[in-house]
Amino acid sequence: MARHSQWSALYPIPVPGSQDNAGLHSWSKSKWRLFSYSRGIPDYTHFILPPTSALLFVPLTFLSYFNAYWVWTFFLTISVFIMALISSRLFRYLLGQSSRWEGALMLLIVLSPMTARAIRIANVSPPIALLFSLTIVALIREQAFKGAGAMFIGGSFKYATLVIAPLLIAMRRWRMILWLGALGLGVVFLTVGLAGIEPFIEFKEVILPTLSRPSAYDGNQSLSGLLARTLGRPLPKVVSIWLNVMRLITMVAMLGLLFRVPKASWRAPVLIMAATAMWVSWLFMFSPISWEHWPIFLCPVWGWLLWEGMALSRWRYVSFLSLGLMYFPAGIFQVEGFVKLPIRVLEPFNSFQLVGVILVWVLANRRLRIEQNAMQTTRPLSSAAIPAIAQSKREKSKPAPATQQLRAELGAMQEEALMPDGQRRARIGRGAENYNGPC
Repeated sequence: MARHSQWSALYPIPVPGSQDNAGLHSWSKSKWRLFSYSRGIPDYTHFILPPTSALLFVPLTFLSYFNAYWVWTFFLTISVFIMALISSRLFRYLLGQSSRWEGALMLLIVLSPMTARAIRIANVSPPIALLFSLTIVALIREQAFKGAGAMFIGGSFKYATLVIAPLLIAMRRWRMILWLGALGLGVVFLTVGLAGIEPFIEFKEVILPTLSRPSAYDGNQSLSGLLARTLGRPLPKVVSIWLNVMRLITMVAMLGLLFRVPKASWRAPVLIMAATAMWVSWLFMFSPISWEHWPIFLCPVWGWLLWEGMALSRWRYVSFLSLGLMYFPAGIFQVEGFVKLPIRVLEPFNSFQLVGVILVWVLANRRLRIEQNAMQTTRPLSSAAIPAIAQSKREKSKPAPATQQLRAELGAMQEEALMPDGQRRARIGRGAENYNGPC
């Protein structure tokens, strides 16, 4: 419709009184139906993304529906493969060297039933996961334009990549923020020049209000979806209020955690991956809809979860449990393309992917707090503000060079032996920041 300048027929008509959003329950306009029928396009899915997103799909309109479907499916498959490859390289950043675990991680991603579900449903989730991985790489390598481009394209497909915008502010990546704003304004002006302002008004007044409605489908793995299946729709007012309060409190807490990290410390790959995982998992928890294939957005940080699982502490079990819970999408046995059995899992057991996402959020918060405590502990050790009196006393009683070196080595060994496991592993994660291997 955008290619033929039929912007007025781009959006559907939401069904009055429906509890679902316009993408799930709506009527297409007559011009849309005639256009679809003349080209053999089924009229069972409708466009509900911002008008700027329509421009991304224009190249597919030069193909027949059948050919466009398979070209898109091939693109989704390639996106998953490249994303898995980048995820394995991000894992190498944490280890500081190559490992056979990289290949295992890549196979874990590409063979996941969740990944298969994301490709099978032909959604935009795989490209967004790829763009998340490219954004993380750009943040680690301080590539402002590439990171802004990946975030902008991902935000055009779906708003998911924009959720890490607070991370850019906390990292003081002002060039990346400026590039992101410039790209956004440029595409908006381009779309307005082609379509006018009417599609934006229709999206804001007709489509956008319906996107806050939670779906009761078993595959909606958000807190709103769990409550909708348990309490019914619409949600009781007091429940909605408490959900919004929890969303606000957790967001403020995460912002406070981010902005207490010094700028120089953000060079550590482990911090960037943990912060990204924290914001993405928070989006999953509090979004009205988080489909069962959305955890693919977290695949770029699965290497971080595996790295956390290598710790010799009880938290490694939490890391592996989160991976296992996200691996199998809810309702996979009830949909076409898989087994399609009349199986119904009751709540809260149906929301096991949600539990996995919550565990990721907890692990990410823990990692950021460990890093923050480690930095606060080690900062005085690197300080040059030593009182002059104490310094003169040390110079007067300065031991022989050999004795001084031996004492220093013994002190370092004792300090490392007494160091908490998290702080010791945090030092390893920060040591990988100078790694310049392929990604």
